[in-house]
Amino acid sequence: MLSQELRGKLAQEFSKTFDLMSNESDRGSAIVGAAILEDALAVALSKYLIPAPTSQDDLLNGPAASFSMKIELAYYSGPRFQDKGLSCTLS
Repeated sequence: MLSQELRGKLAQEFSKTFDLMSNESDRGSAIVGAAILEDALAVALSKYLIPAPTSQDDLLNGPAASFSMKIELAYYSGPRFQDKGLSCTLS
């Protein structure tokens, strides 16, 4: 369950994101939305994974830098991400 403070922060972020996307074209909104989703997924994964000793060893900026690889990495990381509804795939 999310705390009231976290809910408030999420609501503020959602409002900012909605404002940003509402000023874009349909295509621009899709690109901005996907970029925001990719960043959020990278943050979630980085909190789950063991930190890389150097930036050159960072998995999320190297082999798993693409959005589709981050989705797959999250999915194959087990129930922590699977239970969150990550059922999307990219072709």
